[in-house]
Amino acid sequence: MGRSPCCSKEGLNRGAWTALEDKILMAYIKAHGESNWRNLPERAGLKRCGKSCRLRWLNYLRPDIRRGNISHDEEELIIRLHNLLGNRWSVIAGRLPGRTGNEIKNYWNTTLGKKAKGESSSQSKQSCQSKSRAIKPMTSTQPSKSTQTTQVIRTKATTCTKCAWKEMGRSPCCSKEGLNRGAWTALEDKTLMAYIKAHGEGNWRNLPERAGLKRCGKSCRLRWLNYLRPDIKRGNISHDEEELIIRLHNLLDGP
Repeated sequence: MGRSPCCSKEGLNRGAWTALEDKILMAYIKAHGESNWRNLPERAGLKRCGKSCRLRWLNYLRPDIRRGNISHDEEELIIRLHNLLGNRWSVIAGRLPGRTGNEIKNYWNTTLGKKAKGESSSQSKQSCQSKSRAIKPMTSTQPSKSTQTTQVIRTKATTCTKCAWKEMGRSPCCSKEGLNRGAWTALEDKTLMAYIKAHGEGNWRNLPERAGLKRCGKSCRLRWLNYLRPDIKRGNISHDEEELIIRLHNLLDGP
């Protein structure tokens, strides 16, 4: 591949990480951030390989790692993503906040892989049995498709927005009267960013009044999440991202 090894491997520690090494690595990354793993061991004073430092941080020491057992919902999502992506553990981990690719890989190889194979075999047996059964005809007591469509149209036509909110047990976030509805101005963006920087994200219903904005709470939330967040990735979507979006859409929102 035209790449040289990150280090010579001579005189480096290869065993389990000690508490002191973990402390040194965490202190260095806290001060300098995550970058340049090739030169990090020498600068931090660690007798470790750069790859070893990177994996130790990503899989064990990161503060946002989620501890504890993997839940049933997480298991189902891992199985569905594995059927689509295969053994791309880092990509799968990106869909489960706080989980690492190494953790998911180990859990799959020890527990979940066998469970997924058992479920797939049982589903194939059930599908074969269902195909052999005769399909029951529709009884006359069931309403026709046209009747159901008419009922749906009548329900939508006779239910106003306020009634729908009341049925859901929620009230609209604001009265909408006297609020700006056009494009956001630079001053409004600056006001919203300054308020969130000082008070954080939360309570979008009361945020406009507290920040002095003549906007709906929902409008403020969408403006921040879709345009103003500092971690938004700018630029064109790459070819790899396009392929991943298509595959995830087929998996999560497909028939």
